[in-house]
Amino acid sequence: MKQPLKFFLAITLLLLSGCMNSNEPYSDNQFVTGFFLMNSTGAKTTTFAFGEDIFFHYSILNNSRTTQNYDIDEGPFVTFELFQNDSLIGTTEDGLDWILRLITRNFLPADTLTRLTSWLSNRIHAKLPPGEYEVWANPRLQFSEIETPSLKKTKLLITYNANIHVNPVIITNQPPNFLQLDPFELKNIAIVADTITLNINHSGGCKEHNYSLYMSPAAFLESYPVQANLYLQHDSKGDACEALIKTSISFNLRPLADLYQDFYGQQDEIILNVFDFFEDEPANKLNARYFPE
Repeated sequence: MKQPLKFFLAITLLLLSGCMNSNEPYSDNQFVTGFFLMNSTGAKTTTFAFGEDIFFHYSILNNSRTTQNYDIDEGPFVTFELFQNDSLIGTTEDGLDWILRLITRNFLPADTLTRLTSWLSNRIHAKLPPGEYEVWANPRLQFSEIETPSLKKTKLLITYNANIHVNPVIITNQPPNFLQLDPFELKNIAIVADTITLNINHSGGCKEHNYSLYMSPAAFLESYPVQANLYLQHDSKGDACEALIKTSISFNLRPLADLYQDFYGQQDEIILNVFDFFEDEPANKLNARYFPE
């Protein structure tokens, strides 16, 4: 009887070993994370037209066999951060001051934490100028027995929407100080095809503001490549409100290309000097390269 018993035990151990090595959906101390961008129709994409809202979707699946306890300060469990040229543009939580109040929660096996939010849902965010960006999904969880999932990254491309009408740059010989009206802060600029987009901050919130972009003087500065000085005119219409307004304005650069053609009989690169608001003399500026076709 001893031999059959040993045989039975051996078969039992083999069966148990086979079960342990089977392809189970769970494994100890493991998370499965997902991160992608969506447009307003719910389609996954990384390319958006200027002015189109961007939706961020992030999820964490507890793929372990055990309940995971985690701490989080009050607020969302993941923050989305936008970068351009390694510089932080902003986060989805800009302007929201969370009260630091740690809460311990349970994350059951096979459960999923999901967060969906929009870039323009918070009024503090301006439309992103056309250009290339990088988006980070940065989890804000602290687990007791497992390492917090690392941040995930994806690319983001904002393109110029040809259906949006933009005013042309105005070419003038008026002195630059005549072109300045109400203060603004020039944050960044981007050029896509024949369109330049300026991202600016200023106070307001109670009236609709007007913007115009001027080239002055009405001639190129002789260098190689040639240069053109551009000045934004901001008309607040007497808006006395003091909310921080972040906005983007686009202008058609084609008049500069036509002027270059008239001067030189061809097309070539133009260096654009876009000046910040000033009171006495032009000072701070941002530069961009324009390649008319």
